[in-house]
Amino acid sequence: DYAAVRMAAYTGDLKDWGSNLDIMSKKAKELGSTTLFTATQAADGMRLLGMAGLSAKEVISAIPTVLNMATAASMDLAQASDMTIQVLKGMGLQISDMARVTDVLSYVANASISEVASLGEAMKYVASVASAAGVSIEETAAAMGVLSNAGRGATMAGTDIRRIILALEAPTKKATDALKQMGVQISHNADGTVNFMKTMESLGKANMTSAQAFAMFGKEGTSAALILARSIPAWKEMTIGAQNSAGATAELSKIMAGTAVGSFKMMKSAAESLLTSIGTPLLSVLQLLVAGFTGVMRAVTELAETTTTICSGVASC
Repeated sequence: DYAAVRMAAYTGDLKDWGSNLDIMSKKAKELGSTTLFTATQAADGMRLLGMAGLSAKEVISAIPTVLNMATAASMDLAQASDMTIQVLKGMGLQISDMARVTDVLSYVANASISEVASLGEAMKYVASVASAAGVSIEETAAAMGVLSNAGRGATMAGTDIRRIILALEAPTKKATDALKQMGVQISHNADGTVNFMKTMESLGKANMTSAQAFAMFGKEGTSAALILARSIPAWKEMTIGAQNSAGATAELSKIMAGTAVGSFKMMKSAAESLLTSIGTPLLSVLQLLVAGFTGVMRAVTELAETTTTICSGVASC
């Protein structure tokens, strides 16, 4: 109950959260008995999501996904919730897409030598640009996986992709000259946004040289552009895999929960849920006892202070 009340207090929306506290408390207890996290940890995860701007109903819907992400990637709840929300908002997606975000990251992490945390960190640098350019989270994450396999991981891959997309959206004169030299045109989608993969595929087929890549993407973007242009089959395969990754995070979470460490954590969570269930009916009685005891302690403290003052006065006489 204390953890549930903290949710409402921290979000500042007492009306919305207060009216849903009972439902959220039950949800936290349910998750505490069925996941590696205790009911208290689940409630704290809800608080973190609420602080990110989610409504009470959105939090109730999203918290199982975040717990699965944390379990599958061996992350703490704060890291998992922060990463998931940032990627979600950066890509311009809805709360209903949260499972899609975690599944894509989980799939790509396992299809490459990258890690979920690294992919999430890299997404911070490119998500908003990719979204504005019409590049899907699946294609973006797959590009990161390809770059990671080539030794350009984490933030490096994120900044690489951001730089390439921006260069394709607003090509310089040098870039335009290089494109003409190769006989390549930047491909666009029906809505006018850049078709990222198709353009890179055209550059690869034209055997783009290091000098041409430098002219188009600058010193920092040359290596990544060459890697992507020459890795189209792997990039396409990973993108398709990401598009069909529904359930990947939940499956990985089950596998992690089945390990010895996972089983032990599950036991601890279930034990706390049992104690919570036993204690809940007694809470009102305990609250009265604690309140009464607090009053007695205050009275004793006041008596002690009064006695000390009297004794001090007698001693000075």
